[in-house]
Amino acid sequence: MPSSLTPEQIRLVGDTARKLAEADPCNGERGEIVQRLAAVLGVSMNTAYGYLKQYAGWSSNRKPRKGKGETCVPFGLCKKIAGLVVFGTRANGKRTMTIKRAVSILAAQGEGVTNPETGEIFMPSTETLCRAMRQYGCHPDQLERGKPTGQVRSLHANHVWELDASVCVLYYIRGTKRIGLMDERKFNEKKPGNLADIKNKRVVRYVVVDHTSGAFYVRYEQSAGENAQGVLNTLIDFICDRGPNDPAHGVPFILYMDPGSGNASSLVMGFGEQLGIRVIHHAPGAASATGAVEQCQNLVEREFESRQRFHDVPDLAFMQNEADRWRRYYCATAIHTRHKQTRNGAWLSIPADKLRTVERDVLQAIAAWKDERRQVGADFTISVDTRTSYGVRTYDLRELGYHGLNVKDSVKVRLNPYKAPAITVVMERADGTESLFDVAPVEKDAHGFNRDAPVFGESFKAQGDTHTDKVLKEIKKDAFGTDSIEEAEKAMKARKAPYADIDIMADVKEAPLYLRKPGSPVGVSAPVTEIAPMGRVAFALMMKREHPDVWNEITAESCMEWLTERYPDQIPGKQVERVAEQLRERFAPKRATRLEFRPAERSAACAS
Repeated sequence: MPSSLTPEQIRLVGDTARKLAEADPCNGERGEIVQRLAAVLGVSMNTAYGYLKQYAGWSSNRKPRKGKGETCVPFGLCKKIAGLVVFGTRANGKRTMTIKRAVSILAAQGEGVTNPETGEIFMPSTETLCRAMRQYGCHPDQLERGKPTGQVRSLHANHVWELDASVCVLYYIRGTKRIGLMDERKFNEKKPGNLADIKNKRVVRYVVVDHTSGAFYVRYEQSAGENAQGVLNTLIDFICDRGPNDPAHGVPFILYMDPGSGNASSLVMGFGEQLGIRVIHHAPGAASATGAVEQCQNLVEREFESRQRFHDVPDLAFMQNEADRWRRYYCATAIHTRHKQTRNGAWLSIPADKLRTVERDVLQAIAAWKDERRQVGADFTISVDTRTSYGVRTYDLRELGYHGLNVKDSVKVRLNPYKAPAITVVMERADGTESLFDVAPVEKDAHGFNRDAPVFGESFKAQGDTHTDKVLKEIKKDAFGTDSIEEAEKAMKARKAPYADIDIMADVKEAPLYLRKPGSPVGVSAPVTEIAPMGRVAFALMMKREHPDVWNEITAESCMEWLTERYPDQIPGKQVERVAEQLRERFAPKRATRLEFRPAERSAACAS
């Protein structure tokens, strides 16, 4: 109903109210008067009654009918109708079963309401059933609203971190290292083939946010989807100290994430266990549980990624650098709506005893999957799934035979994504101690192929330009500084950046320096690995390949005799470089001493 009427309309409403006061309330005359008013104003009867009450203070003074607000439709029938509609709704929210169709199906089944006087079963109208369903609270519109959400508080900065990964609208352009924006007309669920073509070229955005302060970190990587290694890389980057103008860092006490395959992997769970981080996963499908990081994902997409259309992004490293620069400025200047401070300002209130710090090399060393057992084959090799892009690889353990390893023995294998495809083999000694050896895989070849896209739309005739089309063409010409739309289209196809004279990052300044708290280091240390020993033959081949001036056809016999006398079986891993240097000092050709002859000076006696 409009909030106001014209003076003439208000006078008409007043005249109608006076006529209603004089009319007989029992013969239907009042209804005809209101109907004429509604026709003149072009509104419904209910709206006309509202105008009469609002502008003339008129009321019929009729008592509400008996049973108002009650319904004869049973709750069970309403639930059954709602159930048919709910279970006929797709995951994207589209209803394939309507209320009208559900009512028709149940009526054909003999369902309905029983007339208490005649005992006849009839089905009420769809409108009546909808009103009853809303009254009972089971209308599909009401059921789709979901459960109400509550708020959970954190105690201090670094108490709770939330992490989430999302495949963004960026991808690597085929045949280049440049980053481009996906065109929704080419890449959508209706064209799965196009999405499959860029599956391994898509860019995944990882965001981790401190729940108390709102300080966050964003990281991009090329991947088909989120994985455990991407989660760990993001956590390590946020935990490590990144300098005085980016203060948020340290080890959190709680990490809250969705139960995705990467987040729930043994790699992430073991990493959290060694650092004293309690990893919590919310229920599947309850994305609102991690609302802080979901808001951050939206923030990054709107405030930073929206600028990339105006950039020529050469590679992912450039984009990550720009994202870091924008994030530092945003966390230092934008006011958070909850605590009314900047994110960095709120984070700096962290108590000194709550700031736990760890060095990057220690974090990378403990980021390992749980140990797995492998049996040594008859050819002294084992096969291991690296759980990375390197896949399943074969490893030769013959050099470990010098330490007592035999065929059919079992060894523990420790996988670390930062060392892949190399693995760490753990040998258990008889005295209960363990020896660790880094082993590289046996090298193998890999191949791939490409195909061309078909030609489409060559015979299509374009329609005439509308005013909007003409304005859009003018915008394109201005954006690329061209005189014709053809030149602008060529610039767009070449993916040149529009508005090259505008600095799209002009509002992003460098974040200020902060006076930081020292923090307390976490008592964890990196495990030490031993270098595998090298047999005499393998050492000789290495010397001949890498040091031909020392070990060659002339010196080979002398070098081997010298080596056999001192190391009859093998060269310890830690002494390989020192032994090579000793051979160089002994057998490498020496530079000859230069002799100079000078004429002797004649004495005075000889001169006379």
